[in-house]
Amino acid sequence: MKEEEEEIEKKKNSANGDQHNNNNQVERKKYKVIILGSGMGGISAGKEMIDNGMEDFIVLEGRNRIGGRIYQENGFSCIIDLGASWIHGIDGPNPLKKMAEQLGLKMDVTYNSVLDEADFQLFDSNGKEIDPEFEAKIIHKLSLITKAAKDNVEKTEEDSSVEDEYNKVINSTRDSDGNIIQFDKDEEGVLRWHQLIVENWEGGSMGELSAKDHFLSGEDTAFGLGDAFMVDGYSPILNHLLSPSLSERILLNHVVEKIEYEKDEGVTVYTNKGVFQSQFVLCTFPLGILKERTVSFSPPLPAWKQDAIEKIGFGLLDKVVLQYDSPFWNQQNEGFGFVSDKMGEFNFFLNMLIPSKVPILVCYISSQFAKEMELQSNEEIIQRITQIFRSIYGESVPFPTKSFVTRWNSDPFSKGSYSFLRKGCTQSTVDDLRREIGGLYFAGEATFKPSGYVHGAFLTGQQEAKRIIQRIG
Repeated sequence: MKEEEEEIEKKKNSANGDQHNNNNQVERKKYKVIILGSGMGGISAGKEMIDNGMEDFIVLEGRNRIGGRIYQENGFSCIIDLGASWIHGIDGPNPLKKMAEQLGLKMDVTYNSVLDEADFQLFDSNGKEIDPEFEAKIIHKLSLITKAAKDNVEKTEEDSSVEDEYNKVINSTRDSDGNIIQFDKDEEGVLRWHQLIVENWEGGSMGELSAKDHFLSGEDTAFGLGDAFMVDGYSPILNHLLSPSLSERILLNHVVEKIEYEKDEGVTVYTNKGVFQSQFVLCTFPLGILKERTVSFSPPLPAWKQDAIEKIGFGLLDKVVLQYDSPFWNQQNEGFGFVSDKMGEFNFFLNMLIPSKVPILVCYISSQFAKEMELQSNEEIIQRITQIFRSIYGESVPFPTKSFVTRWNSDPFSKGSYSFLRKGCTQSTVDDLRREIGGLYFAGEATFKPSGYVHGAFLTGQQEAKRIIQRIG
């Protein structure tokens, strides 16, 4: 009885202060299960463990916070998610949508990932608004060559890139009058802007994206169409999944350096704060970390696993958040675009006035230009964006009162934003990334097809935790 009282008192003391930073538990080194990472996949897995009465586990997290690529910035006048901020696929039984509804979270729903033309303005490199009728003609031409590219992809077994498929049809497709579809210099910039929206969506370049996946799976999310912007942020969902019992099992600032695994002898995890042993380990690291090989595996991961890690792409989507005292842009529009002479430069701005009633613009930057942007200083970035705004709205446009620039590619715990399927990737590639090796299991958004979604991380974390529990018996 005395031992039980001491254990209860120890748990109470350890839960004081930061509920997610109970470093006193480091004294115990052996557990049945270790979960690596406290993003959505790791939190989902931990909740499944708790819900099934499995308490002999810990969660090791390298950051000084939970959430991974779900991260909220509190320095603005409304909630701003710097990482994941949408629930994709809301027509079907998406578990995250269900949770958001149960929690009464505000969501801004759209069924058009590029936004309706009536709610969106596009400006050229000189700051002049592009005529909507001119843009509509280009969109129509794009739809025709997209259909031609899709038809080609359906007829061939071998995969190629999205860019390759567009190049095959761009000067050979005919319109309804029998004329070959071509784009002049003025049209090419607008065409490329609309194609770049695909890169914003996927995080990878057109030259990398799998044509089979893009043209044939397209908007597949596993839960139908529709996207919901999380006005109240993703943090309430994470907090909903966190029980006190799960929170006290999360050890922050524990950076994993090496994982030793043997088929019948359990798994050993080496961190900057000690060595941990377990029967099973569930690895929910972002694919970017596996690609960087910042964590070593002994023995080395088998060839099929390394091949999957290499083949699947890991994209980049950064944000520049800009708050002002008052709006200088069209307040009724959901956003606006900029067709720069430089590929991908600050091309998409979301108007937060509509969902959050605060004069904030969020610029989305992806792929190669995002990597280049991360090398610039915040001052250089804000200076250039302000220059763009002044070319559109006049020299009176002020500098923002508050701003934030994400750098997910430079983040040592993510090395990017989310996964996408490269040319040649199939369902079996994703299955190999997820497949366990002895007692070493894998989960996360990259191990789910369609890839790149938060619900993929949630579901794989939950499912792999169930499989581990079944093996424990």
